[in-house]
Amino acid sequence: MAAWREMAQALAHEVQNPLTPIQLTVEAMRKRYHGDDHAYAALLDECSRIVVQEVESLRSLVLRFREFSRPVEPLFAPIDLNAIVADVGALQRDLRVELDLSTQLGPIRADEDRLRQVLMNLARNAQTAVSGRESPRLRLATRPAGENVVLVVEDNGPGIPLAERERIFEPYRSGFTGGLGLGLALVKGIILVHGGSIRVEDGQWGGARFQITLPREPEVTHD
Repeated sequence: MAAWREMAQALAHEVQNPLTPIQLTVEAMRKRYHGDDHAYAALLDECSRIVVQEVESLRSLVLRFREFSRPVEPLFAPIDLNAIVADVGALQRDLRVELDLSTQLGPIRADEDRLRQVLMNLARNAQTAVSGRESPRLRLATRPAGENVVLVVEDNGPGIPLAERERIFEPYRSGFTGGLGLGLALVKGIILVHGGSIRVEDGQWGGARFQITLPREPEVTHD
C-alpha cells in the first residue's frame, strides 16, 4: 500500500504541474483573437471550452490521487455508528434503502469522518452497480459480534465474480468503466487502520455484500 501511495503522489505531482499553463495558454489564445472571422472565433470558443473542461477533470483526478496518497491518520472518539449509517442512507435519493440497525450496538471508538467516507464510497459503488435496474436497492445493517461490531452494505446489482474478489481492493482495479479503482483501496486502508477487516461476498439479493468488522476498542495498525 505504501508503494501504491508513493506512485499516486508522484502521478498527482506530474499531472498537476502542466495544468495551469495549459489553461492559461488556451484562454490567452482566445482573448487575443480580435479578427472578424466569426466561424474561427466560434471554433476558438468551443476549443477553449473543451480544453478548460478537461483541465478541470484532470484537477479532480489529481485530488483523488492526492487523497489516496495521504496516510490515513484517524482521530478516534466514541461515536454512534448507527447514526452515521442512517445519515448516509438518507442521502441515497435514487435507491430504496433498507436499514437494519441493531439497538444493542452501543458506541464504538472510531474516526467518524473516515467511517462516513467508507460508507459514502460503498454507497456510490452501489449506485453505479444498480444503475438501470427497475428497483435499485441498498441494504445497510449493523450488529454486535462479541468484542466487534459488523457493518453490512449490500445492493441488488450484478455482484462481483468470485475470481475478482481477492484483488478488488487493490488500487487501480476498477470494475466500472471510467473508474480509477481507488475507492475500494481507500476504504480498505481506512478499515485496516481501525484494526478491522473487510470482505465481499454474495448478498441476499444476488448483488455484492460488503461486510466490515470493527473492534469496539480498535488497535491502530499501519498498512
